[in-house]
Amino acid sequence: MAAAFLSIQGCSSDPAAGPGPSDGTPDGGVPDGGEPDGSPPAGDCDAQGATRCDDGKVSTCELIGGSLNWSGAAYCPDNQICKGSACEPATEKQQKQAAAVDQYADDLRDYTGYDQGLDFPAMKKEARRILFLGDESDYALAKAVRHVFRGVPQGHTSIGFGPNDWSACMTREANVPLRGTSWYGVCARAAGDASIITFAADNNPMGLKPGDQVVKVTTANGDVWQSPGFLDRIGQEPICDGSLPSKSARDDYAASNLFALLNTGATIDVIASDGTTKTITVPERTANYISCFDALRRPSRTKLFESSQRADGVVVMIVPTLGNHADHPFPQDFTVENYRTWVAEGIDLIRNELLKYSDIKGLVWDIRGNGGGSQELGIALIGSDLLGSTEGAFANCYARVPASDPPAFTTGEVEYPFPYQAFADEPLPSVGFTGKQVLLVDGTAYSAADWMVHAAKKAGIMIVGHASAGAYGYSTGDSYVTKHIAPAEGVHAGILSFISGAHCVDTATGESMEGNAPIDVVVDFKASDLAAGIDTQLEAAAALAK
Repeated sequence: MAAAFLSIQGCSSDPAAGPGPSDGTPDGGVPDGGEPDGSPPAGDCDAQGATRCDDGKVSTCELIGGSLNWSGAAYCPDNQICKGSACEPATEKQQKQAAAVDQYADDLRDYTGYDQGLDFPAMKKEARRILFLGDESDYALAKAVRHVFRGVPQGHTSIGFGPNDWSACMTREANVPLRGTSWYGVCARAAGDASIITFAADNNPMGLKPGDQVVKVTTANGDVWQSPGFLDRIGQEPICDGSLPSKSARDDYAASNLFALLNTGATIDVIASDGTTKTITVPERTANYISCFDALRRPSRTKLFESSQRADGVVVMIVPTLGNHADHPFPQDFTVENYRTWVAEGIDLIRNELLKYSDIKGLVWDIRGNGGGSQELGIALIGSDLLGSTEGAFANCYARVPASDPPAFTTGEVEYPFPYQAFADEPLPSVGFTGKQVLLVDGTAYSAADWMVHAAKKAGIMIVGHASAGAYGYSTGDSYVTKHIAPAEGVHAGILSFISGAHCVDTATGESMEGNAPIDVVVDFKASDLAAGIDTQLEAAAALAK
C-alpha cells in the first residue's frame, strides 16, 4: 500500500533576523530570491531537511535549482522503510523474512540459465520495499519473492509456497493460488489490456458471459487495478507459478489468473459484448476450481490430439500435449533409442489421422494451451528433416556453471543436443502433409510447444494468435536444481524454488533461444465473436491456411 503524503512542515522565522535597511538588501532585509530569515526560497517544500514518504521510499526537502524542492524518492537504508514521514526500522519478523527473500534471489542469481546480466541487488532492494510495506503475512512475503521471480525471464523455473506437494496453492482459501486455475467457473485471455471471458459455465457465480471484458478491479482493501498496466498489475500478485519469458505469455496468464486471485469483497468493472457496462461484487469462491489452460475448455483438452475437417476443407489438428499420455505413454525403459521410437510412433499416429481426410485445403495445427513434452516430436511434426543429419544440428543446450559472474555455461559439453545421435542415425518419419499449414498458438503454449513454434518459423509456416511463452529449457538434467527454503516457525511458510540452468542455442545462428516467441499475425479474441460462439483466432488461422 502506498504511504500517504504528509503535510509539508512550515519553517519558523528566526526572530533575530528582523527587517532593517542596514543589511544592504533592497527590500528591507529580504535577500534577492530568499526569505526574511536568510533561508533559501521555498519551492514545493519549505523546510530544508524535512522528509516525506512516497510508497515506502523517502524524499528530502533540498536546495535544488536555487529553491527548496523535494528530491526524488529514494530507498531507505537497509532494513528500513519510510512510513509516516521518515524512514524507520522494519519489524524483526520482516527482517527475518527479508533474509529468506535474499536467499531466494541469491539462488536464482547463481543457478539460472538466463545468459544476460541482471541487476539482482536492485531486485532485492525493491523486493524488500514490497515486503516491508506489508503486514508480516506470508502473502506479503510471497509478493516480494514474486518480484524477484518475475525479474528473471528464464523458462522452466517455478515457485510455490507451503508444503512441497503444492497443496497450499490449491485450497479454496489460498491467497497464493495455482496458475491457470479459476475459482469462478470462467476462463479468460488477454485482449489488449483487458481480460476477456473465453469460457463461462452456465452457473458461474458472477453471471459472466463469453465476450465480457474485465477492465478494472477494486480489491477489498481499496486498491485499484486498471489500464494502463492492468494486466501487468495482475501479474504482480503472488501465485504458484512457472516462469514466462515472453510478454504475450505473461499477459495471457495474467488475464486467466485474475479468476484464481479474486476473492470475496472485490469488485470488477465489466464491458459486455454489446458495449454495456456493469460493476460486479465478487462473491465467495466456488467449491472447486477449474483449469483454464485451454481458453475455451474444449473436450479435446484431455486428449492426445483431436482433428476435424471444416466445411471450407481446412483440417484442424488440436494438439493439447506433446508428452506422455494414456493413449501414447512414454516407454517404461526410457533409453534414447526407445525414446526415438516413441517419437516416431507419435508422428505415425498423427499421419494416420490425417489420412482420414480427402481434398484437404489446408492444415491448422492448434497448439494453444499445449504444456509441452517432447521437443523432438514438436519439431518433427513441422518437418522431421529440420532436426538435421548430425547430433545437435538443430540446437544445443548447455548447463550453467553455478555462481559464475557473468553467467557462464559448460560449452565444452552439451547437456541436451537436438537431435541426439540416435535420431540422426535413424531419421524420423514425416507427417506426410505437403499442403499449406498454419500454426495457431497462444501465451499458454510452453516448452516443447515453443520448439514447435521455432521449427515453424524456420520452415516458413505462418504463426497466428498470441505469441507462445518462449521457454526452451527443461526441468530435468543436472542443471535443473531444487532450492527450497524451509519454513521458519512464526516467520514464514516454506518457499518452493525450482531453477532451470539450461541455456539453449540455435545451432545455425548461434543465438540464444530463450524468450524467442515469433508471431506473424497477432489475433485477439473478439467480444462479439465469443458471444456468438465463434473462435476468432481459429477463424483467422483457417483463412490463412487456404
